[in-house]
Amino acid sequence: MGAVDYITKPFETDEVLSRVRTHLLIRNANVKLELSNKKLNIAQKELKTINAALEDRVLQRTSELKAANMALTLSEERYREFVEDTEDLVTQVDSDGTILYVNHASNRIFGRSSESCKGQSAFSFIHENDYEYTQNWFQKCLHNKVISSSFENRMVNMQTGEIFDMAWTCRFHYNSDGELTYVNSIARDITNKIREEKLRAAQLRLTEKPHNHSPEELLQLFLDETEKLTKSEISFYHFLNDDQETIKLVSWSTNTLNGLCEKTVMDSHYPISQAGVWVDCVRHRKTIIHNDYESLPNKRGVPDGHPPVSRELVVPVFRNNKIVAIMGVGNKPIDYTQDDIDIVKQMADLAWETVVRIQTQNALQKSENRFRSYVEYAPDGIFVMNEWGLIIDVNPAACEMSRFSPDDIIGKYFMRRIVSEDRQIATQHLGSLTKYGKASDEVRFMINDGSHRNWIIRSVQLADKTILIFATDVTDNRLYESQLGQYEKMETVGQLASGMAHDFNNQLTGILGFAQLLKHELLEDDPTLASYADNIINGLLHSSDLSRQLLSFSRRDDIVTVPVDWHGIITDVVHLLKHSIDKTIEIETRLEANISTVSGEPGLFQNILLNLGLNARDAMPNGGKLIITTQVVEMDDHLFKAPANMMIPGPYLSIQVIDTGIGMDKQTLSHIFEPFFTTKQSEKGTGMGLSVVFSTVRQYKGFITVDSVPNQGATFHVYFPIIGADIIQNYSKSMNQEAVSGQGHILFVDDEKIICQIVPKMLNHLGYQVSVCNNGFEAVDFYHKNWQNIDLVILDVMMPKMGGKDAFTAMRDINPDIVALISSGLSREGDVEKMIQEGAKAYIAKPYNEGQISRIIHDVLSGVGRRKQ
Repeated sequence: MGAVDYITKPFETDEVLSRVRTHLLIRNANVKLELSNKKLNIAQKELKTINAALEDRVLQRTSELKAANMALTLSEERYREFVEDTEDLVTQVDSDGTILYVNHASNRIFGRSSESCKGQSAFSFIHENDYEYTQNWFQKCLHNKVISSSFENRMVNMQTGEIFDMAWTCRFHYNSDGELTYVNSIARDITNKIREEKLRAAQLRLTEKPHNHSPEELLQLFLDETEKLTKSEISFYHFLNDDQETIKLVSWSTNTLNGLCEKTVMDSHYPISQAGVWVDCVRHRKTIIHNDYESLPNKRGVPDGHPPVSRELVVPVFRNNKIVAIMGVGNKPIDYTQDDIDIVKQMADLAWETVVRIQTQNALQKSENRFRSYVEYAPDGIFVMNEWGLIIDVNPAACEMSRFSPDDIIGKYFMRRIVSEDRQIATQHLGSLTKYGKASDEVRFMINDGSHRNWIIRSVQLADKTILIFATDVTDNRLYESQLGQYEKMETVGQLASGMAHDFNNQLTGILGFAQLLKHELLEDDPTLASYADNIINGLLHSSDLSRQLLSFSRRDDIVTVPVDWHGIITDVVHLLKHSIDKTIEIETRLEANISTVSGEPGLFQNILLNLGLNARDAMPNGGKLIITTQVVEMDDHLFKAPANMMIPGPYLSIQVIDTGIGMDKQTLSHIFEPFFTTKQSEKGTGMGLSVVFSTVRQYKGFITVDSVPNQGATFHVYFPIIGADIIQNYSKSMNQEAVSGQGHILFVDDEKIICQIVPKMLNHLGYQVSVCNNGFEAVDFYHKNWQNIDLVILDVMMPKMGGKDAFTAMRDINPDIVALISSGLSREGDVEKMIQEGAKAYIAKPYNEGQISRIIHDVLSGVGRRKQ
């Protein structure tokens, strides 16, 4: 029933306890055993589960390994296929560079199969110029235990000699001892890339050089670059004529000319019909390659001096379906390929475009320079205006005329510089320009210094509405026209004055002679009467000054000219003016000329300055300032525009008479030097003062101008040519000579009775024998009969029946060695000058006194031959 033991009575306590302990131990052991069995059952169940899972895992792993092995096999097959199929070069080399493996790309790059490459050194395929560089790179990688590295070099095809640019990527593998076991490498062919880069660089260099080279030089540069790109040894670039039948030989490369050609044939023409296969590109109108030139039939000729050809590539250059040029390269060490064709075509086209562009630019630049030079050197001012009338450009002449710099005048309105009185003309000018596209008018333009200049402006409007204004300064022309009219007026008055002076001088000569004889007769007997004779002589001399002024006015006088110091003239006249004009007028002198001596007559020069001074006085009724200045100026036709034949280039004494008076307007200025013109009241002036000044100035090869503006005073500019020191010295010597007597037979010819009465007496008094004739006919007849006894003929110029010139000619025919002294009341110009040129020995102007004629006769008969006293 579940009892585990029994015990009989009486039982011992110890036995009971022992039994209880035993059964408790058994029970505990059974409990533990049951627990262990339960755990064992559980463990067995778990083990079964684990075993089942392990079996599943083993089966799965086995399947995975099988799949991995299959994938690895597939990957290896794919990698092998990739390595074999890639165009890149794949190699494996050992530490010595010996090829362990190389893919099929070795056929193209090395010219060897992959099998034949195994065991060979990879360095044997390197270009000789890159061999050392590659070896150094490899050793450096080994030394530094490099894992990976990249570099570029060139490899050579051992079969064709073709060179490949390669870009390498290498991975180095080492063993546990750090020793290199092998190197895996992939090399990409970058030959085309390098070639394109070189082509682009060459094209860039060449297109940047046109401005520094001629077309021929540019073509040579293109050829030199093309040779480098194609590895050729010779090249040419020639043009085709429009007839497509003749080639113009233009350019060869530097190597072709310097290294190979024996004869330069540039810039000559070569008929295509005589040319060989090198012009087949023209015949067939396409690119031609001859890689085996020697085997070609019908090679025919090449231009004289052309080098031998082994290979050639020639491309045509087309424009508008016509061949305009051909470019050829030759003698490449290996065959030409499509890559070479592409390079040569690109270079040929670019060369043509560049040359055409530079020729066009040169032609345009030449045309621009030519037209710019026309504008720059044009004597007329050229103003360029936009459609709104603003000046946008000017030429140098425009700046010179307007006295503006380009910066000052550009951006200004041209028409606003035209004086207000001529604005209506300007408006009409613009109207004509708008209507007809061109216009021409004369206006007054205000230049930078505020003065006005007369300009003829001729305007044209261009298609872009730009306006060109061609301006001609005619201010001086208008002045000259005015002066010419003034000269013509004065010539008329001068003819009257000269006639009066001629007769007057004849009378003065006679009266002066009688007065001198009278003085000689009375000098001892009656000194008082002799002094009266002196007074008569002095009065006659003053009268001769009046006559001289008349002749000066008419410019028909040939008065005695002597060196005159203008500073002395100014000092004397200023002293006189200070005592004769109002004290409210201040007189100032600024004598700055270092040379102030000119040729002239002191009295007339004093009269010039006195007239100008009095004229200034009259212009300052309320007082003011009179300034007289001198300076030396060097002038020529370019610096001072004087009327034709009015000025002798050289140093001039400039005398300025400046007043601060009322000034003059342009109307007054245009008449200021006309005879009888005056702005004064009739009782204050006759209008002869400035006209006489003008004539006297011209008489002595000078000229006079005047500047004046109303209410701003006036400035008279007087110019005289300065004389040399030698003239002054010679004059000083002549002035020290005294009157002398003489002897000889003189034929005196004059139509004036009073002169014929007195002069022979004067000559007799001097010791000469005198015969007198009253006209040319009588003189010639007398000379014909007595010429051997006549030492000197004194011959008047203006006589009735036969004048002095004709008489002199007739007498010279009688005796070619005639000694004649010409006398006239007019100047030595005209007949007198001709007679001097034809052999007359000297000339003396009327009136003359005993001393003057005695000296000149003495000089003539002594052989000095002075031509003017």
